[in-house]
Amino acid sequence: MNTRTEAPLDTFETELLTELRNVVSERASTDCSPEHLATRRKPVRRTVSLAGVAAAAVIGLAVWQWTAPSDPAYAVEQTPDGTISFSLFTPTAADDLEAALSEHGLAADITVLPMGQVCAEGRYSAAGVDPNQYVEHTDNGVVATIPPDLLDDGETLVAEFSGLLADLQPGGDPISVDLAVAVGDVAACIPVDMEQG
Repeated sequence: MNTRTEAPLDTFETELLTELRNVVSERASTDCSPEHLATRRKPVRRTVSLAGVAAAAVIGLAVWQWTAPSDPAYAVEQTPDGTISFSLFTPTAADDLEAALSEHGLAADITVLPMGQVCAEGRYSAAGVDPNQYVEHTDNGVVATIPPDLLDDGETLVAEFSGLLADLQPGGDPISVDLAVAVGDVAACIPVDMEQG
């Protein structure tokens, strides 16, 4: 025995099904003489065809919504003047964000740590610039907006996000973000408690 396990129909689907039932009902109640069928056949076919196309569109939309990607893992935007804004929404996307920033000409080292942890000091030589003034906490997460003249050749933007996945999502608790500009190479992060950093 088959049982229906799909979600209930929405308003559009219900109206579409009602219209299709009305077309079928009208067809069943019409005169079936050959003369009448010759004059009615095309409109009924068109209506049924349109109903079929609409049903296919509904199914296609449902499949698209089911398979469409959910919220983005990160965002990168560059303005015509070269300013780059970025956000990180999913901690596992730190490497992807680094690659995207590199495609926009910004060398970056992105690290995500659990709340209350930072990278141990001494993993890079700091330039005399404090980019933390370019960080903004919004309802959609943390946005860093980096002007085009912030980094010189051979410098890397270092971004340390301290927070968990739920903290990085819109509506979550604020997270700690620390930006710095490194001169030369940036060593791997060794996580330590914030008090030890």
